[in-house]
Amino acid sequence: MCSVFLLSMVVAVGTAYLLWRTLNSRAGEVMILENPREFIVEVDHYQFYVENAQLQADTSVLWDERASDDRLDVLPGLVAVGTARYGGSIRVTIELATTRPADLSFDEWDHVVECSLAVQSGDMVLSSPAGPGRQRFRVSPGMYRVLVLYGGLDTVVSDYEGDDHYYIILWPDTAVSPQVLKRKPR
Repeated sequence: MCSVFLLSMVVAVGTAYLLWRTLNSRAGEVMILENPREFIVEVDHYQFYVENAQLQADTSVLWDERASDDRLDVLPGLVAVGTARYGGSIRVTIELATTRPADLSFDEWDHVVECSLAVQSGDMVLSSPAGPGRQRFRVSPGMYRVLVLYGGLDTVVSDYEGDDHYYIILWPDTAVSPQVLKRKPR
């Protein structure tokens, strides 16, 4: 009886803490738990970034020929995702997982890449080179594996119109070199 009471108290305190952290996050910040969150990102120059908020990366060194073909480039603390459109609003879904998703099928996705991202502070942003807004979210500091799934690439009809969308899964893991798991030729 006592152990059941103690267990229920631990669960209640943990739930209260998570609720408090969610309600008391800084303005413009989204607390990501293990639920996917959808953002609208203004892409620019065929790209958007997932990056450490305090980072001042030199993005002028991005996008050699291989990275362009892979639709992904990385710098310390930054993942650059190549998009099918030059600009406009796109849907980006971020999911934080505890481990690599075991039952994930790539069948419905056009292109899939994997890389790593070192997160120093935990404050992250979705941004683009000249995009007007920066969508904020938080994760725990550490090394993450990043899986980027690209969908709707064939729906793009112009530099600014289409229904391309991007699903990004992050989970704590060791570093790996960027690799294409499913390729859609350009």
